[in-house]
Amino acid sequence: MAKIRTAGLLLVASLMAVSSCSSEGAEPTARPITIDESNLVADALFQNYTFQGADFRLAAQLPGDVTYVIEGSIDWLDHIGRARVTATSGIDAAITEVAWTDSAVAERIPDLAALAGTVNRTVDWVERPADPEGRELDSLLAVITAMATAQRENPALLRQAGVTWLRPDTIADTSVDVYQYSEQTRLWLDEEGVLVRFESNNSNNTRPVIIDLSDHRLVEVALPAPDTLTPVSDVSELYSAIVGR
Repeated sequence: MAKIRTAGLLLVASLMAVSSCSSEGAEPTARPITIDESNLVADALFQNYTFQGADFRLAAQLPGDVTYVIEGSIDWLDHIGRARVTATSGIDAAITEVAWTDSAVAERIPDLAALAGTVNRTVDWVERPADPEGRELDSLLAVITAMATAQRENPALLRQAGVTWLRPDTIADTSVDVYQYSEQTRLWLDEEGVLVRFESNNSNNTRPVIIDLSDHRLVEVALPAPDTLTPVSDVSELYSAIVGR
């Protein structure tokens, strides 16, 4: 599974096609960030890169009442991830586990494995090219991958851009500060500036996505062994019968 480097909140924004994070707007306590706070925000994605990886939980509500929950681990240095997947409907509903790089996605689909068994085929993982523009799952995986960048942002430019402090809050007994990074994005940072939650939505407030990050560390993500991967082109009819694509 080959790798290609991409990162940054601009990429996240383009993947999400977003313009606001809350139907309620900014809280009454919102104010411009201070110099110290701008340094924390500037370091948020760079810190993730220095941590090299983390565990994550993504929850998304997409148009058509389709929900996704994706839970696993991400290696931000090599852009490798692996996670359990639950989608309530649509073409990804049959997928139970996924592993990915920037260029390929491997899916574990029990119904596909069972169907393949009826024609004397063994399919553990099916591998296909990554398609973040055409597949909702791949778009969400790309957002997770983009939660780290190798270069620190410019704090002065963040202040000029109007990044605001919204409020203090608590996540899992951790004290955090919530920042409106842009109309698209909110960042939840702990006292040391570690990103513990990313929140975004689209212009119609119909695509909310929340990513919670924990246990930031070097993560060794185990990709499926090559001999367990079946190219989707080899089982295209079976794949279409289960996934509908």
